[in-house]
Amino acid sequence: ATAATRSGFGMSVSYAAGDLWVGAPLEGGAYVFRRSEEGDWREVEILSIASSNSFMGWSVATDDNTAVVGSPGADFFEGVGSVYYVGCGTSARSCVFLVARVLARCCNPL
Repeated sequence: ATAATRSGFGMSVSYAAGDLWVGAPLEGGAYVFRRSEEGDWREVEILSIASSNSFMGWSVATDDNTAVVGSPGADFFEGVGSVYYVGCGTSARSCVFLVARVLARCCNPL
């Protein structure tokens, strides 16, 4: 297996405002690519603020100059996931805000 398949690279993708966001949840991050003047895609940011078992990048959604990145295993052993809001300005890393931490409940109704 290649490094890309081991990282889950491309498991989630979203495009808005000229930026392509690609999740790599097995690596615990998301990548931001932007098309250069020559027309090729260049990596401009790597958003990775959690451990690999956080599954950050499991889901990615974008709209205009903002992105939301899901991290369902943010605190894996506590059953807590997180959602990160990213304001895409000159540097995505400097604009990350934790929006919500969600406690997973057991599904057994009995």
